[in-house]
Amino acid sequence: MVRGAGKACHRLAGLILVVVALVLGCILASRNDDVKRSLRARQAKLALRDYADNTVLRTLAALAEDAGRLDAAAARLRETRSDADAAAAVAAWETAYGTYLMTEAFHYGPASWRDYDKRLATWPFDKVLVDHALAEMAAGRLEMTSSNLREENASSMRGFHVVRHLLTRGGRPRRAQDIGAAELDYLVAATRSLHEESVDFEASWRGTANLPAARAAVARQSRFPERAAFADEFKNPGAPGSRYASLAIPLQEVFQEVASVGEDTLAGIGALRDELAPPPGGRGYWSGDDPCADLLHRLKGAENAWLGGVEGTRGHSVSELASGYSRVMDRRVKIAFAHTAYRIAAVRDLGDAAPEERELAIRRAEAECEKLLARVAAVTAPLAMDPSVGPWAAYGR
Repeated sequence: MVRGAGKACHRLAGLILVVVALVLGCILASRNDDVKRSLRARQAKLALRDYADNTVLRTLAALAEDAGRLDAAAARLRETRSDADAAAAVAAWETAYGTYLMTEAFHYGPASWRDYDKRLATWPFDKVLVDHALAEMAAGRLEMTSSNLREENASSMRGFHVVRHLLTRGGRPRRAQDIGAAELDYLVAATRSLHEESVDFEASWRGTANLPAARAAVARQSRFPERAAFADEFKNPGAPGSRYASLAIPLQEVFQEVASVGEDTLAGIGALRDELAPPPGGRGYWSGDDPCADLLHRLKGAENAWLGGVEGTRGHSVSELASGYSRVMDRRVKIAFAHTAYRIAAVRDLGDAAPEERELAIRRAEAECEKLLARVAAVTAPLAMDPSVGPWAAYGR
């Protein structure tokens, strides 16, 4: 009996040890899951921080600086009326417009609320109204200023496309002697308006109080309202004052805009069929002079958003988050960005190739862009719906 009782005690003790081990295992597993979720949440927060600081703010700062150089080039052209300065103004326009196209990767938040795309690049502009204004200016009945152009009802009379129209014909710089005095005055007003609006776009993310001194002076002189730093609430979802309830919501903004740029790029690649073989009457005044370059700039903006910053400043990123789930999936997205850009450049390099060769090149570019969209979509769901980044929900308030 004693020996039987001893065996029973041993079995009970063994059972207790098993139960304790299972309980401890569950606790440790739970804690391990908590640690993993905490680490992923921290990584997501770092990705949002570097996206805002290294992609958005650096791109907007570059846009404001490039627009300022374009403004200075236009003023110099009006003063000298030289062909060299006309060509320099066109080069400054190309640089600034390329930078602007990279901002399409974050056309939400302030860009959506305040219509910066409309204020900077209404498409198409109202050529008839612009020509009427030029005639009135030439007759001495109208004086055009940047503040006039910044009025809401003048959005179709300003922006990058108006400036391009004043500076170029057929994709080439106009001869300085062919640009009338009224056109030069209008050009200076339009480029100044561009510079001012670009500074305001930057202020909407950085905060007016945080602008560098030179651009803060532009904001004051233009009498823009004081802007709060949207970047602060974007980087701190869930904090008091942030429109975002959880990390998942600003992550959605990033993914949706990357996909949106990809969709626009795909449509733009298809449009190359007409752009590169214009109808007998020539391109419309709204058509781009280098549509492939425009597509490449847009795509670069989306790639910067994915990689966490402009080249040379990249840190934590949604790419890093994606790699945490699947290095293969993230690598495939990166490859798709590179291949799409390569195929678009290949279309541009064809020159006067046969229509069949051009069509094949366009189809290849479309196929690569479709791969990019599919791969981004495959990565988006597991990233944004991960419990560690909070609920997949609408704006917090």
